[in-house]
Amino acid sequence: MSNALQTTQGLLDIVPPATPAGTNLLMLITGMSLIILLMILAILAIRHYSGYRWQSRRQLRQLQRSIKKLGSNDNYNLEKIDVRETAYQIARLFTVGVGINGINSLTTLPVGLSHHHERWQRFTWALSSARYGRQNSHPSSLDELFRETHFWLKNWP
Repeated sequence: MSNALQTTQGLLDIVPPATPAGTNLLMLITGMSLIILLMILAILAIRHYSGYRWQSRRQLRQLQRSIKKLGSNDNYNLEKIDVRETAYQIARLFTVGVGINGINSLTTLPVGLSHHHERWQRFTWALSSARYGRQNSHPSSLDELFRETHFWLKNWP
């Protein structure tokens, strides 16, 4: 028994060998790379979510919700909603979001969206008729204007 005790006490005095220097360096490089990658992703996320386009899309959703609250049963109430003012707000949010000065049928599309030319013409015509037409003449077109504005804000390069 005393022999086993002496053997155990002798093992406690042994110092393990030092770890090779290369393994710590590899872990350090991996950790630093991970930190740099996370910082880059955080910066990209902040730029994306604080950009004009993202803010315009968020404000457009808020406007759409507030207009829906004025209506009843998902229909628009003509007495409570000013379609012309809503169309002006939609146009302002769109122009700020995509960074153009104004929107009309003569506004040129970017090269990547040239295959949506007819859709662009319909959108600008509907927006113009809602802004410059008779007061509250097209209440049913608000859903289409919101849908199209979301499409253009999402796909504009």
